[in-house]
Amino acid sequence: LFLEIENLSNLKNLNVMNNKIESLPWRLCYCQSLKILSFDGNLIQTIPRQLMQHPGLVELSASGNKLRSIPHGI
Repeated sequence: LFLEIENLSNLKNLNVMNNKIESLPWRLCYCQSLKILSFDGNLIQTIPRQLMQHPGLVELSASGNKLRSIPHGI
């Protein structure tokens, strides 16, 4: 799934909450229509730098993870 996610050019809202996910694929930055990313309740420690530079991302929901720090620019 993660290797093919970059092909989802029309993906607007991705909700992967409460799935014990340990990392987010940096390739999400290729989902040009992505506006909302919700990954609450997982085991994620870092948010990929490439994802934080996504020009269309307007909402990021990340509560209940193991984030070590909040990325610069949020």
